[in-house]
Formats: sequence, C-alpha cells, structure tokens
Amino acid sequence: MLLRSTIIEETPLPILLGKLNSQIPKIKGITLPDRLDPKETAPEFKNAGNLWYNDSQHIYFKRSTLTPVISVTTLLSVLCEPFNENLKSFQCANKDYYTCDNLDVSNWNLISILERQERILRAWKITNVTGTTYGSMAHLIFEHGAKNRNLPAIDTYNYGRDRFQLDHPIIQYFLQDLLNNYFPKFACFEVFTEPLLHLCELIAGQADLVLIDHQRKLIHILDYKTNKHKPGSLEDKSYGKFKFIIPHVKDHSITHYQLQLCLYQLMVLQLYPGYGLGSNFLLWGNRNTGMFETIEINPMDHYNDAMLIYNYLEANRGQIYSTAQLN
Repeated sequence: MLLRSTIIEETPLPILLGKLNSQIPKIKGITLPDRLDPKETAPEFKNAGNLWYNDSQHIYFKRSTLTPVISVTTLLSVLCEPFNENLKSFQCANKDYYTCDNLDVSNWNLISILERQERILRAWKITNVTGTTYGSMAHLIFEHGAKNRNLPAIDTYNYGRDRFQLDHPIIQYFLQDLLNNYFPKFACFEVFTEPLLHLCELIAGQADLVLIDHQRKLIHILDYKTNKHKPGSLEDKSYGKFKFIIPHVKDHSITHYQLQLCLYQLMVLQLYPGYGLGSNFLLWGNRNTGMFETIEINPMDHYNDAMLIYNYLEANRGQIYSTAQLN
C-alpha cells in the first residue's frame, strides 16, 4: 500500500487536457445561430456573454477562442475512480444469486459465468439508457413548467412527451407537485431557470433553478433528482473516496450533488457581490408517491472543497487553455 501511494498520479491535469482536446474538433464543426430565444425550453444553444453551450454535443466553449470549458459534471467524474464495469460485472456473475433491473435470471445456476456476465452488462446498459432518457425528459418538462407556470400540467407534460416520443405518467404527478407546492413559494425570489453559469470561464454548468433572495441577500440553488433511490439512503451506494484535489471526500452520489450545487453557488456569487450562501436543496422525485422530497444541503459542508477545486483550476489556467488552443 505504501508503494502504491507513492506512485499514484497526483494531478488530474493530463485527463482534463485529454477531455478538453477531444472536444475541439466538435466545436470547430458547430455553426452558431444568429439569435437566441431565452424563453425556449431546452434550446440547442445557450450563451452567457463569451461562454456558449451546445446541447446536442453537450459542450461548453468560449466563443472568442472556440476553446472548450470543462463542465462541473465532467470534472467531478475525473476526480473519481472510474467504474470498472468488467470487474464488477464479473464479480456479480460469480454470485449464486444476483438481480438488477432488466436482468434475465432464467436458468441462472445452469449457465456459465461468462453468459451471466454478458446478461448483466446488457441489463446495466439498458438501465443506464432508460434512466438517462427518463431523467432528461423529466428535466425538460420541469423546465417548461417553470418557464410557463400558467400552462395546465397536462399541456406541459404533453410537450415533453411529444418531444421524447415517450410516456412516463409519473412525471406529470411530479410536475403537479411543483406547480402546487413549490413554485408558489418562489414568489419572493428572483428565479432563474436552467441558467448557463461559469466560474471565471474555468468551469461551467447549468443549475435547474437559481433563487435570489434580494431582501436577505442570499443565493439558493435547487436541483431535481430523478434517481430510483433517494440520494443519501442506504440503497444509494458509496464507492470509496475522490482522488487528486479532494482525496479526503467520500465518493458518494449525494456528495457529488453537494459539490455540484456548491460550485454552481460560487458561480452565481460572482454575479452578486456582497450576497451570501443560503441553503441549497435537492428535490428528489419519489416514484412511489409521485411527489418530491426535499433534501436540504448546507452550502458550507463542501465550500472549502469547492474552493480547492477552483483554486487548482486557476493555478493551472494557463496550461489548461493554452494547450487546448494549440490544437
């Protein structure tokens, strides 16, 4: 263990540079629109000054130099140990009993370990695609509802259903809960829906909802979560710790969300000098009840960790973006 700790790579810089450079050809192939409609739901392009976002490529970039900017979710994934799909599926295949969504367990004790592993990998792929599509559809509907609060819930749901050509009726229940029990409470705030944010053009992302309390001078970030299991619950498994910049932080989905919202909050804070950090919230859709459950997040829990991430990027700004521009 001592030997391993001495040779482990201590910087994520090579991985970050690789991801940024892989995006450059995609950016060069993008044709920017003449105008943007800020009221459009899930548009193909967004911009915040020099920073732009292209939805189909999922790329953030600076218009002045056509160079990519790392996203919050990509950066956090780089700071984690990658999920070893082959090893984990092989370990699960060796179990006398194993089950997961979309897994065919027929004749489990009669088939080979390799056949079990192939079935597990197929099931994981289906579950991942299904979950990602479900989450994207839900976020689009919630965004459309936030931007068009006077629309009946069924009309907003149908808008998302038609765009995805899918039917997930439970999302309509979540939307109705938002319209009835959440959006009315936001009347005292300035509300931004899916704003494009960045921190000194070093890192970028989009928060689901930003609430500005001008009376108390506080910033709140809200994020919808559509996971099957409640973030932070016993079913929501942990995978060790982060590495590189924040190796002391546990690698857990709720920790990812806490860091994510804290970074968004820092991005908004630079736009409102003199404002403070209010509580952040995850709104998790419970599929058993069709209603949201609120998970409050103290912004100070990972404020120092978010600052470590920002300071690391700032210290390496020249190398990160000069390398990207060379291509």
